[in-house]
Amino acid sequence: MKRNTWNFIVDVITLFAFVGLVWTGFLIHYVLPPRHGRLFGTELLLWGWDRHNYGQVHFYLAIGMTGLSAVHVWLHWSWVCGTIGSLFGRTKAGYSRRVIYGLIFLLIVSGAMVGSLLWANTRVQKIVRESGGHGVFDQDSSIPNIDQKSLQEISRKNHVSINST
Repeated sequence: MKRNTWNFIVDVITLFAFVGLVWTGFLIHYVLPPRHGRLFGTELLLWGWDRHNYGQVHFYLAIGMTGLSAVHVWLHWSWVCGTIGSLFGRTKAGYSRRVIYGLIFLLIVSGAMVGSLLWANTRVQKIVRESGGHGVFDQDSSIPNIDQKSLQEISRKNHVSINST
């Protein structure tokens, strides 16, 4: 198969993976919002899947996009190396020098990604909630939980009478 055909196939698959990534991202954020079950005591499902199932699809699409992007860069490696070389003022750099520039750039980007993930891992905070994260509201929530306070206590606190008619 010609290189141009491979470029086209990789780019089309990458486009579909990107559209799926964006779609699942918007779906998770806007259609199946976080904490909906904790606030309203209901679970949101779309076609039998909750936000965590779509989150897994989103994750694997991101992994696929990363692989496809690597293949895309590999197919355009001469152009990448030449462009990076010209950014450093080496318009007439030989092939080996361009490859070295490209590899240095690749190492910098990879190092920045791995380094930022390692740094982020040291900044994760674990918060233990008294209710264990289950129920309608957490114990430290400012919104009253009917399980915690009786209706009479709430009415007394807010100076509202409860009249059954």
